[in-house]
Amino acid sequence: IYLDSDVVVVDDIVKLWDTDLGSHSLGAPEYCHANFTKYFTPAFWLDEDLSSVFDGKKPCYFNTGVMVMDLNKWRQKGFSTMIVLWMEIQRAVRIYDLGSL
Repeated sequence: IYLDSDVVVVDDIVKLWDTDLGSHSLGAPEYCHANFTKYFTPAFWLDEDLSSVFDGKKPCYFNTGVMVMDLNKWRQKGFSTMIVLWMEIQRAVRIYDLGSL
């Protein structure tokens, strides 16, 4: 379980612990119908290899302030490596204005 330092827990945290993630490695509050043109720079949208990550997908993101993670699945699926790759792209070419997961 990950909680931002500004989160106030008002119920039993065991409810988060007991969250069934199914086949997923992470659970978090999801927000859909986002306008990603506000988050990503023109450099991102002009690069077909980068912008194609959204092909066929709903425009959704998740709030990273409250997350439940299955670290074994996370490691098996290599998500840390993927995140580091996106961070390296961001360092070389600014592709987004806000942190994005």
